[in-house]
Amino acid sequence: MNPFDQAWIVLKAPMIPDSLRRVTSEPSGEHDTWAADFQDPVTNEVLPTDIVVRRRQNDGTYFGIPMKKPSPRLKIAGNISDRNHMNARTLGDRNTTSVMNARTEQPYRQRGYAKNLYDTMAEVLSNYDQTLTPDNDQSPEAQSMWQKYAPEGIWPVR
Repeated sequence: MNPFDQAWIVLKAPMIPDSLRRVTSEPSGEHDTWAADFQDPVTNEVLPTDIVVRRRQNDGTYFGIPMKKPSPRLKIAGNISDRNHMNARTLGDRNTTSVMNARTEQPYRQRGYAKNLYDTMAEVLSNYDQTLTPDNDQSPEAQSMWQKYAPEGIWPVR
């Protein structure tokens, strides 16, 4: 990706710059809540993007198989109002968190909702030394978006 392409992606990013913030963090460290602001490019509405991260320590096995390096497993869920949602989780002992499902309601497609949620989740996950990878079962639209913005299979932190 050349510098112009990178600048264009940042320019089109619908997350309002510097709006990502950690809202709550439980003392146990098992549950964090994050928020960011998203501006709908059609209506100019500013909507909250909410992210919830749940952590639990592995017992040192993955489906009964000993792991080389047990690490905290994450479950992460995010949404933009009732218009877009996504879930992801850490699998095995990798430092990757895979999207399990993502959906944007029909009237809000092609307006940056999904890209914003991917961008926000990738940035939040970077705080846990995790990267965001795609679901193995994707729609053609999702495949196209991943090919455009993350052809290496890891969603970039912008």
